[in-house]
Amino acid sequence: MQIGALARRAGVSPRALRYYEEKGLLVPGRTAGGYRVYTEEHVESVRRIRILLAAGLNSDMVREILPCMVNVRRTFLFTGVVTVGRHLGKRYGNHLRHQLRRQRHRSR
Repeated sequence: MQIGALARRAGVSPRALRYYEEKGLLVPGRTAGGYRVYTEEHVESVRRIRILLAAGLNSDMVREILPCMVNVRRTFLFTGVVTVGRHLGKRYGNHLRHQLRRQRHRSR
């Protein structure tokens, strides 16, 4: 799908998608003509990015944490809190756990 379709599916603007790409959070494929091409996995990635940004994390933290998230029954779980917490420092690991819990409660 192209950028406009992804934007509609994920509930963000095309500009936001280009920003996520610029920050290294989203990596689209490219056609021979240079157009961005996205898959269903990109829709899920954008949803995860939005959750982490809404939790108060900056784009650098999101870039490191994003690979540790999985989608299970439409609930986003953080699978490597301890490992990533050590990597980012205990302060960020605790902050992330707290913010993700808060975000999950809001979405219920």
